[in-house]
Amino acid sequence: MNSTTTVSNEERDTVLELLTATTPVAYRQGAVIYSDSSRHRYLHLVVTGRVTVSRNAADHRVVLDVYGPEDFFGEAALLGESILPEQATALEDAQVMRWSRSNLEKLVLQRPQLGFALMQMLARRSMEFGSRLENCLGRKTDGRLLHCLIRLSERSRTPGTGGRVHLSPLSHQLLSEYVGSSRDIVTLSMQKLRQQGILDYSHQEIVLMPRAFEAVGHSTHISCQSADSQKKRFRSRRSAATGGCGNVPQTDVSPQNRYANARFAESPRSLAKI
Repeated sequence: MNSTTTVSNEERDTVLELLTATTPVAYRQGAVIYSDSSRHRYLHLVVTGRVTVSRNAADHRVVLDVYGPEDFFGEAALLGESILPEQATALEDAQVMRWSRSNLEKLVLQRPQLGFALMQMLARRSMEFGSRLENCLGRKTDGRLLHCLIRLSERSRTPGTGGRVHLSPLSHQLLSEYVGSSRDIVTLSMQKLRQQGILDYSHQEIVLMPRAFEAVGHSTHISCQSADSQKKRFRSRRSAATGGCGNVPQTDVSPQNRYANARFAESPRSLAKI
């Protein structure tokens, strides 16, 4: 995967440093964070856990993306539309910060560089969606599925031994909605990729073998280091913010400090089942 099509750590860090912190809101697994009937729109940031954003298309659901810690979602709130046909759902227990459009407008007036950083981040995300569309055109389900898993591994992974990469589990139903196929076909594709030694999976994790990255001409070494550094950086921020303790309130406030000083604690994750 080309590095120009993923939101860079530098761009994301710039936005994080310029945003005023809000107290994370906790959501249980399966809880709807917002839907097309929601009256209030926010730009969201995942603190812990994972979140899916989806839309209804004809008679089926389409998963637009899966977001993990330090990922922004809900950027459509910046449009100010009263009705937006998408829904965000907690894939597992999650904690999420959020900012309303009016809050963001005030912050941009106070810190103009935030507006430019947001534009850069959203432009990069637009390029990423274009790249995903290009990868899907003309590919069979096996190819789309493999590219999907590798893309997700760029943002949330645990490097293993021998060039293996470990991902949190994703259900076959969710993967089918992500790559535009059926659950049965995705199950057959996962079995085929396992037989080919490209990946392995269980109820606890998905493991991408080195052959998965070789198949798409992608190196795991640098990416694994980058992901590991990102996790350490995020944990360092959380530890400095919480002092190693503290509970997460259920309401929004706007303390006059930035994201790096936000107080939150990580809750145990639930595992989605394959």
